[in-house]
Amino acid sequence: MSGADDAGGLSPFEKLLGDRQRAGTGRALRVLDFPGDRFPGVAVGLWCLMHAETVAARLDAIRHQESLKLTETHLIQLPALADEEIKIQVLARALRYPENPERPFASPQALRAGLEPDEREALFNLYLEWQHERSPLKRVRSAEEVDALVEALGKASDLTTSLSSYDTQSLTRLVRSLVARCSTLTRERSSSSWSASATSTSPSDTTPPG
Repeated sequence: MSGADDAGGLSPFEKLLGDRQRAGTGRALRVLDFPGDRFPGVAVGLWCLMHAETVAARLDAIRHQESLKLTETHLIQLPALADEEIKIQVLARALRYPENPERPFASPQALRAGLEPDEREALFNLYLEWQHERSPLKRVRSAEEVDALVEALGKASDLTTSLSSYDTQSLTRLVRSLVARCSTLTRERSSSSWSASATSTSPSDTTPPG
């Protein structure tokens, strides 16, 4: 079965999206002040991109680089160009007019020509913060949170289900913590074994006969 609705030809997920749009609960929009002091009083909206939009942003970034006719030497010496253009393409889709979110705030061309590098980075970091805030994935950032997660996992009945709710960076921190714990435990055990062996083979303290 395809999962499509027999009456309207829509899948259950498509119907759910349509219901949200009709109810006016489509995409969540965050409205914030434009970072920096060049545009005081200017507000800008942000929404999180869907998968198809993210793919389109990356493809358009590739097309833009191809249009510049960059050589392999350029790409090797300027590796940040690709990353910067992806950010421009993402922002061109994520930045919206607060009063009319369906309207893009700026085109890629306008962002390339009008943004200072630090403004681009600030806007993209704000986008990532909004994306992380809305993400269903859990995150651990501090050593204390990692320790708490390790203790919780030790009590969990299903590790697969427990770990699937965390993002990649959190899982990386978890693995590093576990490796550090195992290394410490191995050293302690090795040290204890060596001490016990040295004690059992030490010479007697009795005074040899004269």
